[in-house]
Amino acid sequence: MYSTVSHMIWLTVTMLSKGMSPEVFSPTKFLRHYFNEISRKLTRINIKTFSIIY
Repeated sequence: MYSTVSHMIWLTVTMLSKGMSPEVFSPTKFLRHYFNEISRKLTRINIKTFSIIY
C-alpha cells in the first residue's frame, strides 16, 4: 500500500518537474498510466506465481 502511494507521488513530481502545470495535468491520463503500471506488475507477479505452482 505504501509503495503505491509513494509511486503516485513520484509520478506526480516527475510530471510537474517536466514542466506540466497542475492545470495541464490530466487525471484521466495519470490514472490510465497508473493502472497500466499496476496491471503490468500484477501480471508479472501472476506469471511468477504460476511458474512456481506448475
